[in-house]
Amino acid sequence: MMKSIKDRKIVTPCNGCTLCCKNDAVRIYDFEDASQWKTEPHFLYPNERMLAHKSNHDCYYLGENGCTIQETKPYMCKTGDCRLLTLKVSFDEAKESKRINFYVWKKGQQLLKKTDKKTLKQLKKIAKG
Repeated sequence: MMKSIKDRKIVTPCNGCTLCCKNDAVRIYDFEDASQWKTEPHFLYPNERMLAHKSNHDCYYLGENGCTIQETKPYMCKTGDCRLLTLKVSFDEAKESKRINFYVWKKGQQLLKKTDKKTLKQLKKIAKG
C-alpha cells in the first residue's frame, strides 16, 4: 500500500472545509473494496471507479454536517491533504488542469501559509516523493 500522510502522523487541518468533496474525483484504488461505496466510472482513468456524485457534483457521501462515511471513507480521502497538492503542482498547472480542483489547490496554498515549520518540512519531503 502507498505510504500516506497519516502514516507520518501529519494532521490535515480541514476544520470543516469540504472543498475536496465538491466537484472532485475520488479514485478507488485496486486494493480497496469498491462494493462498499456507491461509485461511478472515473472520467480520467478508463476501467477505474470513483465515488459517485450528486446532481450538484458534490460527493454522494457529503452530508449537511460533512462526510457521512468518515469511518469507512476511501484511501484517497483518508490521505488527502490540499497542502501537498499545492506543493506538488504549480499555480499555472493547477489553473489549467482539468484533473485538479483549483479551489482545493488555493485552499492548500492558504493553509501552507499557516503551517508550522516542522510540519512544512515534513510536507515538502512527502511532496518530493
